[in-house]
Order: sequence, then C-alpha cells, then structure tokens
Amino acid sequence: MLLRNTFIEKTMQVDSQIWYCLEICGEKERREIFISLLDEEISGITENNDNSLIYFKKNYEDSISKKLNESSHITNWNWSIVEEENWNKSCEDFFKPIIISNKVQIIPKWYPEDNNYMNIIINPALAFGTGHHETTFLMIEEIIKKDLMNKTVIDIGTGSGILSILAKKMNAKSVYAIDNDLLTNNNFYENLELNTISDIDFEIKDCFDLGAIEFDYIFANINFNVLKKLIPMIKKNGTTLIISGVLLSDKSNVVNTLEESGKEIKNISRKKEWICITAEI
Repeated sequence: MLLRNTFIEKTMQVDSQIWYCLEICGEKERREIFISLLDEEISGITENNDNSLIYFKKNYEDSISKKLNESSHITNWNWSIVEEENWNKSCEDFFKPIIISNKVQIIPKWYPEDNNYMNIIINPALAFGTGHHETTFLMIEEIIKKDLMNKTVIDIGTGSGILSILAKKMNAKSVYAIDNDLLTNNNFYENLELNTISDIDFEIKDCFDLGAIEFDYIFANINFNVLKKLIPMIKKNGTTLIISGVLLSDKSNVVNTLEESGKEIKNISRKKEWICITAEI
C-alpha cells in the first residue's frame, strides 16, 4: 500500500512492527466525522485525496467494526495489515515545512531553521500532531494574534506539544500541558528538547480530573464531545479560550454551549470543514 499525497497528523507507534489498517472512502467531510468518533482508538492517520487510512491495535477491531456498521457516513471501507518498512524515511520523503500567517514555521528535525520565522521543530516520525491538520493550523493562527507575555496557559490534548512550545516561545509565564494518551509522552519530551525548552509542566491526565481550571489562556484542540462537557467547567473571569476540533456542522452546538455557560464569542475562523473559536469570560 503506497502512501502518497498524504500527511501524518497522528502517526503510528514505532515500537510495533504491524498495524491493523482501516481504509475508508468517500467525501472528506464524511470521513472526518467518522474519524472524530474514533479518537481514543486511533494510533495513526494518513489522509489522501480520496481516502483515509486509520491505524490501530488489533484489540480495537471489534469496536471499530461496530461503529462502521452503525455509521451512515461511511459505506465503503477495507481492512488490511500493514508492516513497518521504513517509517522515518517515508516521513522525510513527504513532510514539508508548514508556514502559518507568515510568522510561524513548523519544521521536521532534519530541516534547517529559517530566522524569518518563529521555528517550531518536531520529530514527525513519532508525532501526535504535526501541524498539517486544519485544526492545528487554525489554533496557531489564533494564538499568534494574542499577547502571551507573562500569561498562564493550559494546553489540553497537547499531543506533540506544538501549541505548548509556541506559547513558551511567545513568552508565556507558565505552560501546563496534558494529554490522556500515554503514547504522547516520549514525543512530547523529544519535541521540547528539539526546541531547547525544559520548563513546560506535562502530565498524562484526563481533563475532567483537573478540578478548577484557572488559567489566563486555555488551548483545547480536542474531540467535540469532550469540548461540550469541558466548556461549562471553565469559570475563571478573564480567561480566554481558543478551541478547535469542531466541524462546521457542529458550530451552532458549540456556540450555544459557550454562550449558555457565560462565554462571549470573540472570533470564529474556518479552514475547509473545520472551525476554531475564540471566546472569553
């Protein structure tokens, strides 16, 4: 199976040699909606123009099959087993720098830095978020509009740590990053080291175990259903929320949740079928 014209947004576990691969076909928006239902099961994703390839452990096969059979969004799919050949080399073949708002550049660790940009260096061969996805792009677009100097930040669902690294490079006073996926741990710390950053607090933690969420800025690029439960928990006056992981079709639902819990919508941006919302208390 050739992976061409594609990106990795959450790549496969490199400590395994075999992955179970689900290929789903159809309109991209329908594929994105289905993929959003699999957030906890997924070990990796690649996106092509006409299909999506989803990688996961065998023990998730039954639960994903059940969701497929119940879904009205996906009617054409195929299962296969993929053996790792040279994943790092594949990344080097197609991973290109990403430039956002002509200010931030996300580059792989083998690519030279460009002093015309704020460079964020990552290892995409292990990445849980490489910046290619519309939601990450939108989040960075909104964050760089803000003045984070001496502000406190929490990055919920940090993945590869891109948004946390950006916050520190924008002189945030403190950054606390959490993710509920154990597989993010090594990649997060490697990316911090690549960017010569050591003062970000990181925990494997569920956002619903946080207790009081009292930060100046809250970044949350996470599952739509998690966002709906999380938003009412945020009550500190003066807090700015920047959230994504939301499809355009869910816009009114999220906006209502924000407004009903006392948040004021400041901006909504869109890239393809995804949106990013900035709100304040």
